[in-house]
Amino acid sequence: MICGNFFMVRNWEVGRFLSSVKLLTSLLINLTVWSDG
Repeated sequence: MICGNFFMVRNWEVGRFLSSVKLLTSLLINLTVWSDG
């Protein structure tokens, strides 16, 4: 039970990290496109 809970928490943290990375990447792309244009 504790082991499953641990894995769920890890997955949630990884998902949050990935979504923030995606957000930062899209922001960077938008900035480059904006400064290019």
